[in-house]
Amino acid sequence: MDFKIGNQMLYRNGENLKKELIQYLSNKNKIVVFSPYIKAKALIELLDSPNLNCEQIIVRWEPKDIAMGSSDLEIYQVCKDRGIALYMNPHIHLKLFTNDFNDAFLGSANISSRALSDGGSHYNYEVCTYVESISRDDRLYLNKIINEGTLITDEIYNIIESQVPDFTPEFSNLAFDVSKAVISNSDFLITKLPMIDTPDLLWKLFS
Repeated sequence: MDFKIGNQMLYRNGENLKKELIQYLSNKNKIVVFSPYIKAKALIELLDSPNLNCEQIIVRWEPKDIAMGSSDLEIYQVCKDRGIALYMNPHIHLKLFTNDFNDAFLGSANISSRALSDGGSHYNYEVCTYVESISRDDRLYLNKIINEGTLITDEIYNIIESQVPDFTPEFSNLAFDVSKAVISNSDFLITKLPMIDTPDLLWKLFS
């Protein structure tokens, strides 16, 4: 059954947020995920939603995020095993799920056990909501975030992994240096193209 909603409402962590998110993800073919912090165990649980096909995931992955355990490097192997393109964009702060850039499930929750909890005593206060339709400008904005990100390959992952021990939570935060990685044209994905409906919009973007 497809995700449906009547009146717009807030989904609350520890109560109904996780359940509604899994319902939203179920039976979807073109999910794209934006989340600054992602823990591998919580990600796997979401990706195991019934009949879900996730195409792309965008994570922040600043060195301090990894050093402090806010995000896991292991999510790269999870994505690789499932044929999901993983991007790193250190500027993202949004937490958003979208199905083919048509609608969105968004809010404050990252992908972790504390942010997506069934209840208990150890969870964060988070809220999310569902937006039934997003505009062309919204789609362009989200695609811009992907286009400006770095597609994680084995080479880039190994470079990042080798740099993590040099950082501690007290270390001044910097970006990972992947300048020596070979960025091949084979990394091009058709999904990196912006959503363009008319020749006029194409010319506007080109200009």
